[in-house]
Amino acid sequence: MKVSLMSRITRLAGAIAAIWLCYASPAWAGGGGADSGSLMADLSGICSQFGIASCPQYPAYLTYGSPAAPINSPATPIVVQIAAWWNWNPDNVRTFDSDCGQYGPANGLVPIFCPQIGVNATNPPARSPISGILGLQPPSALASLASLAFTSNSTATPPLTVTQNSDPTATSYVYAVVETANTLDLFLENLKGPSAVTVALPLAVMAKGASTENSVVATLNISPTCIVVLGCPATVTVNLGAGKSTYSAQSLGIDVDYFFGPSAHWATPHSIYEVQIPLLVNPKTDPSYFLTAESLPQCPNGINQASGICNAFSQTSPPGGVQLSSKILKNTVVGMAPSAAPQCPGPQPGTACPFDYPNNPTQPVSPTFGFCASFSNSLKNPNAAFFLAIGPDGTTYVSSPVNLSSTSPDAFPPGGPYPACPTS
Repeated sequence: MKVSLMSRITRLAGAIAAIWLCYASPAWAGGGGADSGSLMADLSGICSQFGIASCPQYPAYLTYGSPAAPINSPATPIVVQIAAWWNWNPDNVRTFDSDCGQYGPANGLVPIFCPQIGVNATNPPARSPISGILGLQPPSALASLASLAFTSNSTATPPLTVTQNSDPTATSYVYAVVETANTLDLFLENLKGPSAVTVALPLAVMAKGASTENSVVATLNISPTCIVVLGCPATVTVNLGAGKSTYSAQSLGIDVDYFFGPSAHWATPHSIYEVQIPLLVNPKTDPSYFLTAESLPQCPNGINQASGICNAFSQTSPPGGVQLSSKILKNTVVGMAPSAAPQCPGPQPGTACPFDYPNNPTQPVSPTFGFCASFSNSLKNPNAAFFLAIGPDGTTYVSSPVNLSSTSPDAFPPGGPYPACPTS
């Protein structure tokens, strides 16, 4: 008897829900809350279930302090990673972990809803290349893409700028989408005119034939001297394994284009920067992107066992990043990993997070955002800070947490550790 694809996916979805129930932390049952330690345990449980040895690792904090009270842990990168693997909205993961309304029942106050915990934007892979007229006309496809909104807030500590997409005070937007299954297309839209732009972003570095890759932070510096049709001069400062150096962006396979014109957000002409980064998705280090239940004509790369959706990446010819020239580093490729980097220091994925000795022996290393962008050439006061992960089907997930930190011990919500911008 033939079984329909929908029936198979429905059964698979039930199996995934059962896995979550098996590995869900007490927070899911109503205790705890926005705890990266509990979510990291859930992520590790999924890896164990599907036999993923190289499970991504992120800083995970304790659920309770002294006196016992839930803290606002930096759970967003783990939420985004789980959402990408399951093809879920990040808020669904937060809901399952009882993060959205966690404080209401415990404190007798109005529950906090997910938009007050983090703001998300999700985009399926682009069916065709996104293009505009360089320097003259922004891509029309931007109007159909989900974006994250940010507003300037230089007096905040830390200077978090994420806001709801309907906020009329928004001064910049971020879009992220995968093109042709091998490139991450990142658009940075700002109400200001041409200016120097700095972007901190994670890169994966893999020596040829290696079974592990290093997760490093790169700083992309975009010159304000943009030329119509030719785009913007840009350099990248990064330590690829032979010490920190500055390279041309193009030598690492990164292209930067510039548009100046109106958009769906503002009728007034303004700056839009496009950053294209090659993907590095390898079966050795990213096995979850090649889990195959079975193959169908409409799924040439197989059906992913975790999401129940067609895989975007071919096992025989996966996105291989960019081969560096021998002048930079021999037998090495560089690209954007699909995980919600930056992960913990050391070869990735799979490295356990070290503790921040001797400063705080009870907590692991402090988390940093995956991406930080500034339109003033200084990451001390970023205009946009967020985490990004790519699903096995090529869907891109971005999320930025709302700042719940506080210096008052009896403040509501209670304070907790908060991500900072990465440095190269």
